[in-house]
Amino acid sequence: MVYTQLLHSSLDADRLDYLLRDSYQTGVKYGLVDLQYLVRLLMVVEGPALTENNKVLACNKKGQHVVEHFLMSRYFHYSQVIFHKTNASFEGMIKCMYIKLVQSGNFLYDSLEEIQESVNDEKFLKFNDSFLEVSLKEYYDKTEDEEYKRLYEMYRDRIRPKVVFELKDLYEDSPSQEFAVLKWKLKKNPEIITQIIGSDRWGYQIVPITIEKIHNSYRVTEKNADQEDLREAVKLYDKDSKKISYLAGDRLSIVSKLANYKSEFIRIFVLEEKEKKYNYEKIHRDIKALITS
Repeated sequence: MVYTQLLHSSLDADRLDYLLRDSYQTGVKYGLVDLQYLVRLLMVVEGPALTENNKVLACNKKGQHVVEHFLMSRYFHYSQVIFHKTNASFEGMIKCMYIKLVQSGNFLYDSLEEIQESVNDEKFLKFNDSFLEVSLKEYYDKTEDEEYKRLYEMYRDRIRPKVVFELKDLYEDSPSQEFAVLKWKLKKNPEIITQIIGSDRWGYQIVPITIEKIHNSYRVTEKNADQEDLREAVKLYDKDSKKISYLAGDRLSIVSKLANYKSEFIRIFVLEEKEKKYNYEKIHRDIKALITS
């Protein structure tokens, strides 16, 4: 259904809104796209069998450059704002506290299934940022969990975990050897990182960012790609030829040149213990040596 594409696609209402909103709130300029013009370009047309009624949300091909601007802006917005190390580290801390809160039985819901079952209940209206903030504080006041207390105090005092190592990569087929080795070590042999840091109070983040959902060689007539990716991908409609095509497949589009690439980065964070000294230069050197040896 078209409504589904308005709620979840590369050009859905939320993505069109938060780019401008976040740009205003954070002061960065990545999201300054011509939203009104972009909305005027959108149309509903008869398309491939991606939905029950074969209707898809498409963009007038004559205005594809404004869509390209939007996609590129969103790419930089994700890499520089959404996944900024400060934002990502605090988000990770809140996730850890939330998990502990749910496991303790001191929260509104005890599982994802319970949340889904309660979506239409009045109780669900309480499930907002303010409620979570109060719940975190109440649990801090009564728990004996020292790990939780430390997390909450850092969150309360706006002290983020320290980034001790960061590695970025941009690739088409496979990541660089260093990137692949570090990812493998983190997932399969994290004890080595614990030894290097001298503490088990650390974590990592692996974030992939892409320009578009599909490969630039994909065609509308093909049916072997992931259906959700096809629904999300930007589609162009040529009024003259009455044809629909994917933006990622347009040879004159800058997006088509980048659609096959994935930008990915890894960050290793340390949750600093009180009165413990860390040799961050040595930690960085040792991790670097680990993945290059």
